[in-house]
Amino acid sequence: MIAMAHTLVVLEGQQHQIPSEIAASDELLLKLFGSINPALAQAEIKRSATQVELIARKGSKGTGLGARLAQLDAEPMGLDPATCAHAALQYHEFWVGIDAENASEISGAITRALAVSCQQQQHRRTTLRRLHQAPGVSTLVVGF
Repeated sequence: MIAMAHTLVVLEGQQHQIPSEIAASDELLLKLFGSINPALAQAEIKRSATQVELIARKGSKGTGLGARLAQLDAEPMGLDPATCAHAALQYHEFWVGIDAENASEISGAITRALAVSCQQQQHRRTTLRRLHQAPGVSTLVVGF
C-alpha cells in the first residue's frame, strides 16, 4: 500500500491535513475550501516550507443585506396619492359639497393622483423584484 503524502493547511488557526497534490495547486486548494465556504474561493495563499496558510479576504459582512436595505431606503416613503385624494374628496364633500362647478377640478386631481399612484406601485414592484433576485449571502461562522 502506498501512503499518500499530506500537507498541513492552516485556515484561521485550524489545521487541516490535505493531500499534497491538492495543496500544491492554488486552483485546487481554493476550489476545495471554496466548496465549503464561498468566501474562501478568493482567499490569499501563503506558502512556507512546512505548511500552507489560507487567509480569507475580509469583506464587509452582510453586503447582500446592505444592498437590499439600500434598495428599500431608496423607496419613496409616504401615503399613496390615490388614498390622499380619496380622503381629500371625502373632506371636501362633507364640508363644501360637490357641484358642477368644482367637479372638473376634483376629477383632474383624482386623475393626477391615480397616475402618481400607478407610478409608485410600479416602482414598488420593481424594487421587490430586485430584492427577490438579489443573491443572498450565506456566511459560515468559523471558530464557534
